[in-house]
Amino acid sequence: MTVRVKDLADSARLADAYNAIAGIYDRGVEHSAWMRAELRRDFLATFRAGNRILDVGCGTGTEAAFLAANGMRVTAMDVSPDMIERTRRRVDGLGLADRVECIVADVRDLDTWPVGQYEGIISTFAALNMVNSLSSFSSDAARLLAPGGRMVLHLSNRFCIQELMSLMSRGHPRQAWRLGKMGDRSFMMAGRPMVIYLSAPHETYEWFFAREFELTRAYALGIVRPYADQKWMPGILRDSMGLIERGVRNRKPFVGWGRFFTLRLIKRD
Repeated sequence: MTVRVKDLADSARLADAYNAIAGIYDRGVEHSAWMRAELRRDFLATFRAGNRILDVGCGTGTEAAFLAANGMRVTAMDVSPDMIERTRRRVDGLGLADRVECIVADVRDLDTWPVGQYEGIISTFAALNMVNSLSSFSSDAARLLAPGGRMVLHLSNRFCIQELMSLMSRGHPRQAWRLGKMGDRSFMMAGRPMVIYLSAPHETYEWFFAREFELTRAYALGIVRPYADQKWMPGILRDSMGLIERGVRNRKPFVGWGRFFTLRLIKRD
């Protein structure tokens, strides 16, 4: 279902949940620093100094600060006022406040923003998975981007080979069989019931982005290497897993096997 009119109750519920975890958010993702490093390599390969970048669902501003430190001008937006306040503190502390504009906004507000004001858009760590359809976002993104504008989107996958293997090893074959068929999942965030919306990489592109964007690259993250690094795991083993993953992550069928996937898109003429 495509949503254009914003559900104010849904936005408020989402903002409330992210406000509740803003203070612990960075600790919750610190063990996935390897994945953040992979995304940053992609950002630097896609964008350049002087570009205007929109960071959708910026969280505490780690990527906005990274882009700004590399000479880009960033609009960091998030539905959570507490996340935006932490972003503001981060960029202020790093002396990057003149390059980062911090805005409290829902992704469904973008239809009112000025046309063609960005060269790039990013969204990381499943921020866009909290929206039940990305059709409107795709149209808004195409309108906001200047000609030749690009996006790098990092999304949670419907199917994960590591999750399947874990369920099978614990004697849950029925749950394992259902993994690739679940379009949404319910979960709790800070004691609040939430829903995450999921699709496979090729589905996500074809359903939502193919009309306005050309897909230039798709790759999985978290096929072989666990999403969160474990302290007990030797560094040489983690690095070996990373090397194996880099070798297969953009090939079929592996591109659809990761905990996350990344789409690199360019606006059609």
